[in-house]
Amino acid sequence: MPTSGHISPYIEVTNDHFNLPSQPLECKILFIDSNLNMEECDFAKCTVIYRGNYAYIMISDLNTDIITKILDKSKSHIAILKMNAILDLSDIQSQLYFNNNTFIYKFQDNIYYMIKYSKDLSLDISDLAKLLDYFIHSGLYLSLIVKNIDFINLIKILFFSNKTANQYNATPLPNTWIGKAVYGYTIVDKIGEGGNATVFKATLNNNFYAIKIPKIPPPSITQSISIQAFRTFQDISNESSNLISLSNKSPYLVKIYAIYVDVNKIREIYSGDLTVYFSYPPAIVMEYMEGGDVWRIIKDNFLYSTIWGKVVAKIGLEITEALEVIHDNGYAHLDVKPSNFLLSKKVDACTAEELLKLLNSGQLVVKLGDLGSAKKIGQIVDQFTPEYAPPEQFTYSKADPSMDIFSLGASLYALYKGKKGFNPPSQLNASDYEKYYATLSASDNFEKYLLKMTSPNPKDRPNIKEVKKMLQKFAI
Repeated sequence: MPTSGHISPYIEVTNDHFNLPSQPLECKILFIDSNLNMEECDFAKCTVIYRGNYAYIMISDLNTDIITKILDKSKSHIAILKMNAILDLSDIQSQLYFNNNTFIYKFQDNIYYMIKYSKDLSLDISDLAKLLDYFIHSGLYLSLIVKNIDFINLIKILFFSNKTANQYNATPLPNTWIGKAVYGYTIVDKIGEGGNATVFKATLNNNFYAIKIPKIPPPSITQSISIQAFRTFQDISNESSNLISLSNKSPYLVKIYAIYVDVNKIREIYSGDLTVYFSYPPAIVMEYMEGGDVWRIIKDNFLYSTIWGKVVAKIGLEITEALEVIHDNGYAHLDVKPSNFLLSKKVDACTAEELLKLLNSGQLVVKLGDLGSAKKIGQIVDQFTPEYAPPEQFTYSKADPSMDIFSLGASLYALYKGKKGFNPPSQLNASDYEKYYATLSASDNFEKYLLKMTSPNPKDRPNIKEVKKMLQKFAI
């Protein structure tokens, strides 16, 4: 923590994202503690102090009680600021900063919202986006916020859930399974971890498999444990036999071999019995893809190759084969993204030409993974990856194949450009999305088609058979 003439709360950011002005900044602040006490300050002053690679936004002119509460590390709290300033984002694509328990969102030119929360809370980007939506629409006026029942319930859940989450996090869960047997499979290593699940490498009878263990979220105070356990059970087990069968209908789908889930065990986990989670976790056993995800083979020099578009089109074509089967069987995948484009084996191609040769010869196959995210067309969508999801998926719309078209186009665009992510991660309404997408320009016909696939309007997107036909042309 930086030193100054007096102790002040501060927000820490890294210099690589922001060029911060040295003059005092005016800001408005709302403070909330775990007892739901709320206090506001309309005219706080912020001063920037630089220390090495970090900048510290020191908040002064606050009520003494607020300062004491923010600095009390034993108490949970969330502080929200609305700042009028020119922060001069150094990355033109970046409208969002999320690091060090700090969330900063560029709302308009020279208007920024910041959320700073205590380190005992573990909030994800969707939690913060929901909070921010309330604040923006209320203008940070306490009199408006306290009347919003949905907001109060959200705050209760965030504080309560994170207290429970601390119990869950007392032991590093992923490492606990390594070396142990789960349903007869021996866990040997962790492949990767996301917000909703951890994927492990496992062995059985000298064969390798991938086992996905979903994370059990902390219980909500607005529903009974039995209801939450049953819903989690449904999320994992619904259509399980159909998905196992579906995964065997295309050579471009990662196969699902088994799904293990027991509603009674999940109920015990929700009740706080971690030993049950360690011994009988819900689990999905899948085909092991030795090569990992497609990002592992992307090299900077590939992007400058004249045939890079053909390589990306070929990767997209194989994913399209998988999606065509999914859609024809009445499902939408709903989590199409490069990290789910998995390679059949490890390769070390030095040039884009070598990589294309491997793909065209069939020596390297790209398969679509995480079929467990799929839902029947028409079912409500409640999970997604913000970087590649279409705007309508953020509003809990019904599952539709057009969502996969958008995500495929966004994924291929990211691969083509060699830059992870497609969406502006902090856009909160449809008009913002349309403005953002209108700024994207295409340098060639392939890129132009990818942007057509990512139209904000689902009706303007091609269907999977049309995409397949076009990608065949681009891959030649």
